[in-house]
Amino acid sequence: MTSRTTSRTTSAAITRRPVASTLLRLAGLAAVALPAFAHAMPAHVDCRDTFGNGQCIYGSADTGLAPMRVVDLATARDDINVRYGETVRFVRGDQSFIFTFNGLGGRNVSLSRIAPAGFDTGRIGVEVDADPSTQS
Repeated sequence: MTSRTTSRTTSAAITRRPVASTLLRLAGLAAVALPAFAHAMPAHVDCRDTFGNGQCIYGSADTGLAPMRVVDLATARDDINVRYGETVRFVRGDQSFIFTFNGLGGRNVSLSRIAPAGFDTGRIGVEVDADPSTQS
């Protein structure tokens, strides 16, 4: 019986070494690679107007949807029109954030209400079309 236990322990230890080694290598790769790509990653959105459950009333930033268009705020002069449900990447210089307008539609919202802290939105607003499912 003792020999079986030793055999299992040795087998488990051998199996774990490659996994631990692989995880350590991946962690090292991530530590080197992620800072190089950090500037290209969108910033976390900090919505200032939320429902009681904490959800942003204008939509959400973590839908996982690819942006349908990109708006460069350095060249934007007027409010931006978006369709209800549209996902937009807002860019200014090397900063960006992505937002899906799937909350309360049919309203104008200052971009500063949904932009990450420290993101310069200027005085640009977003005019969101009404939610088509609520139209009669």
